[in-house]
Amino acid sequence: VQAGLEARGQPAWTGDTLYVPTAGVGSRAITVNPALRAPLVALNLATGEERWRVETDNYILRVPFVDGESQTVYVGGARLSDVEIDEGGAQRIYALSSEDGEVKWTYDSLDGLTKSIWAGSETVVFAAYQDFLAGIDSRSGQEVWRENSGNWVQSFAPLPLTGTSAKPAIAYGSATGFLNLVDPVDGSDV
Repeated sequence: VQAGLEARGQPAWTGDTLYVPTAGVGSRAITVNPALRAPLVALNLATGEERWRVETDNYILRVPFVDGESQTVYVGGARLSDVEIDEGGAQRIYALSSEDGEVKWTYDSLDGLTKSIWAGSETVVFAAYQDFLAGIDSRSGQEVWRENSGNWVQSFAPLPLTGTSAKPAIAYGSATGFLNLVDPVDGSDV
């Protein structure tokens, strides 16, 4: 629908809007340009018409997550940085208004390419290239916890916990072969 966009991850949707993460790297169809400011594009699902576009400081965006309660889209990815690190790389996660793309906050780290994002009413949880899961306060964008996963984590899933409050747990496996459950608010083991 959008000529010239390099979609580099699964889009997210809510209602009649599709949120498409893009990139400036990864395909022979476009000139590779890590200095490109990749946009997140909101499209009307029925018509493909662009509703809004937010240009980011990232050269690749991945894994948008839409929280309908707060009407916020969370998306992250890799960006250029002058900081030298052994593994990982600079990433930035954005909290954007799902209505118009207005930036609510950004979160920067050296965790590398964002692999998975989920948001609840209090916390945004992410996994990236580094062997950690982390929780960010959904209102301020400040990190509130960090959990060493023990090894590489591809993604995670929120699971409802029966017999407790309606609060979910974040379930993830890693290359260690163990299933882990953590509280998304404080990162403690469940």
